[in-house]
Amino acid sequence: MKASRGYTLIEMMVTVSIAGVILSLAIPSYNNLVNDEYIAGASNQLLGAMRLARSEAVKRKTQVKVCAGNGGRQCADVNNSWVNGWIVYVDTNNNDAIDDVDTVIKVMRPAGNSLTITPDANLYNLNVTFFSKGQVSASGNFAFCDDRGSGFSRNLRLSLSGRAKVGVEGGATCS
Repeated sequence: MKASRGYTLIEMMVTVSIAGVILSLAIPSYNNLVNDEYIAGASNQLLGAMRLARSEAVKRKTQVKVCAGNGGRQCADVNNSWVNGWIVYVDTNNNDAIDDVDTVIKVMRPAGNSLTITPDANLYNLNVTFFSKGQVSASGNFAFCDDRGSGFSRNLRLSLSGRAKVGVEGGATCS
């Protein structure tokens, strides 16, 4: 009798069933990983913008501002719009708006729809000003949250000395 080669239908069905069970267990963990990296990326981008603004303020010996963006090259005019991006710029005429005389250093695009970036009351005026010696106009926190709640959040802390750092997951209060 000739030996058969290949797999039987039963063997193939068992293999596909086991693979399906393993994938159904792995996909929720993968989604959490993707969402965690999304929050980490957004918080690290704002951290980078704050550090860039501080560095430029010291280097240029002038005030450099970070403002909540409107999704383009202008500062937002409504509260809590940091999720629409942010802009690092030199406000030459000190009017808290980007004009033709101002120098735009960097524009960051929107973080995304499922993410919220909420500053506390000290930073709610949509502009963070870094002075020529590296200090900042106000200290405070930015909470980075998604629909999973505070347990998966990150917190960017900005001190009066101008130092910024991102806290670990679960470090922010989400509303």
